[in-house]
Amino acid sequence: MAAMLNLIKNGVDAVGGAGQIIVTGAARRLDAPLKCAAGQSLAVGDYVAFSVVDTGPGIPDGDMDRVTDPFFTTKGVGKGSGLGLSMVAGFALKSGGGLQITSSPLGAVVTILLPDATPPR
Repeated sequence: MAAMLNLIKNGVDAVGGAGQIIVTGAARRLDAPLKCAAGQSLAVGDYVAFSVVDTGPGIPDGDMDRVTDPFFTTKGVGKGSGLGLSMVAGFALKSGGGLQITSSPLGAVVTILLPDATPPR
């Protein structure tokens, strides 16, 4: 829950009161390994994906490789600690999942993928 709230707050900050935030959740099957943020890769398997999409300006290309680094922030002084995406990526990793981040000038999509723990029927 804290991870999702963090991603939503990042999206709200990105749109600056003049855009949209869309939150989705869905089952997702990976048929091939998936490269994730922080250099990790997810194995083939079943996951639950929670995404936060914003219509902000996106993440500058030069920052994409650093956004999950502890204390890295693109926000002004006093506006952010730089720990949010780092903590979300750590949570996903410790849970057996990963964090996927895509961005364009039309906005960003941050997805937490967690292993599907649904018991078989």
